[in-house]
Amino acid sequence: MENQRKCNGCGEIKSIRRFDYCGECCNALARKKYHQNKEERLEKMKEYNSQQVECECGCVVQYGSMSEHKKTEKHIHLMETKQQVNERTKRCSICKEVKDKSQFSKSCQTKDGFSYRCKICDKERKKAK
Repeated sequence: MENQRKCNGCGEIKSIRRFDYCGECCNALARKKYHQNKEERLEKMKEYNSQQVECECGCVVQYGSMSEHKKTEKHIHLMETKQQVNERTKRCSICKEVKDKSQFSKSCQTKDGFSYRCKICDKERKKAK
């Protein structure tokens, strides 16, 4: 009995060497569990796909239809508009307001060539010194 073990799937006593993978009963057990839980899995999938999420363009869509939404003309147009606005604007790291880039001093130390602080916040910082 030392070299044998009882399989929980089929109940047979098998050699320990064959227990690395008890193929017949493990596959049958997995198929049985898969079919038993099929309805539950489908319900969870429907619930997950029907969740409302906000797309990066600002539209609220169902999670399951996000890929179709991203192909629509509306999404493409909104993203182009958003990109154009992002190219003209910047967020101040002090007041957190989104302002036109003309409201920022030029700086060769940043990637976009404009200071992290807007001119108003920069002026207030210099007054405080």
